Amino acid sequence: MSLRRDMFWALVLFTIVLTVLFALLLRKGDRMLKNSLQETQGYTSSSEINYLPIFAIGGMVTFAFALMAWRNSAGLRREQQHREQMQALRAARPVARPGQEDPAVIEAKRLWNEKRPKEAIQVLIRRINELNQR
Repeated sequence: MSLRRDMFWALVLFTIVLTVLFALLLRKGDRMLKNSLQETQGYTSSSEINYLPIFAIGGMVTFAFALMAWRNSAGLRREQQHREQMQALRAARPVARPGQEDPAVIEAKRLWNEKRPKEAIQVLIRRINELNQR
């Protein structure tokens, strides 16, 4: 997602540069056309190029890319927050590895098998309280 975000920011810069270059090329072309008309036919024109469509289209494309880049940045921030929260939870409450039981559960099973259910439940309750206090 980081690559996509960077790509969209690069596209934002590219569209800004492209829009400005396109407008400058049109301006230069218009001046060259006016100069050639003046030299050959003695024609003078007071009309100017309308840059509004160029900047409107360039602005919309730039805005779209900027919006996509911002959205990807927000997604990356959200993902990082989630990762940090999960790390904090794992550090606060260690989770037993697959195939490995909590020592309190092993002790409670032993007591249960020895027909001492009251003590087994007390061991489990103590362990639950320990985990909740962390």
